Amino acid sequence: MRLTKSAQDNLKDIGGFVAGTLSDVRRKADAVMGRNLITLDFDNIEPLELSSTL
Repeated sequence: MRLTKSAQDNLKDIGGFVAGTLSDVRRKADAVMGRNLITLDFDNIEPLELSSTL
């Protein structure tokens, strides 16, 4: 049985992360109003180094 496009979209829309502000509740490219993101990558850092680094 084939689902309608709307039913497929509802099944796929289970949440996610967007590093920005959306104008709508759906994560679509035309709904992104702006983006702000900082990533920190600490693969091999000791616990004491982490507190002094941040």
